[in-house]
Amino acid sequence: MKRFPLFWPRKGFRLTLGHVIWALLLGLIAVRLIVAGLGQEAPSPSVEVAPTAAEGFAPSPTEPTHTPIPTHSPTVTAPPPTQALTPTPAPPTKTPTPTLTLTPTLPPSPTPFPVTAWGDMPRGAIGRIVIPAIERDAPILEVGWHIEEIGGQRVAVWDTLSGAVGHHRGSAPLGGPGNTVLSGHTGGKGGGVFRRLWDLQPGDEVWIITREGQEYLYIVEEVLKLQEVGASLEQRLQNARYMDPTEDDRLTLITCWPEWAYTHRVVVIARPYRG
Repeated sequence: MKRFPLFWPRKGFRLTLGHVIWALLLGLIAVRLIVAGLGQEAPSPSVEVAPTAAEGFAPSPTEPTHTPIPTHSPTVTAPPPTQALTPTPAPPTKTPTPTLTLTPTLPPSPTPFPVTAWGDMPRGAIGRIVIPAIERDAPILEVGWHIEEIGGQRVAVWDTLSGAVGHHRGSAPLGGPGNTVLSGHTGGKGGGVFRRLWDLQPGDEVWIITREGQEYLYIVEEVLKLQEVGASLEQRLQNARYMDPTEDDRLTLITCWPEWAYTHRVVVIARPYRG
């Protein structure tokens, strides 16, 4: 069997057992020297233990510390204070212009006026009328109407009395409610019970006294002069409407004017005194 040498010997050199033993001893010595030298020059490597999750992470002292770059915090501007909202005033409500209504000035107390005793009143009288402003005190009797032909047409004309005031039959009773219509002459044999009726002014008093002694005070509100002679039939019928029934309480007094011609009708409207 062919033997291979451990290394290539020099020519003419023969390897013996002694040579092998000697080489092994030299190798061991060399190894010891190398190991000893390494133990003095280089420390043995250390194993770093990674921190557990429970430990706080600290940077290695050999690592450079990073200086934080300052960042510019945005300037926070406080919002302006909330201004109190002033409610916008509602547009002013337009106040309607009041309608001027003529209201008579009522006297503080009824004016006393001497009246005659009932014994001087004519038979059939239902009451009496007293008007202090024109010094009138006259009895009141019921009157009806008759038919006359005026302008080719037949119309009803109210009867009149001499020396007394006529209460139009069918109008409201003395004292109301409704439209109480009284008429009288301005002259004639009876002296004209409604003479000077046109001199009355708003605010004057008119007393109505019934046969039973009940007294009603009215205050003059309006005095009208309406043309009759020369007026159309339509106008005359319009004038006559002041005698129509009304829903309110009123006293309507009617006579002729002026005393020497009788061309107009005088209509006085009075309202109950609410004292």
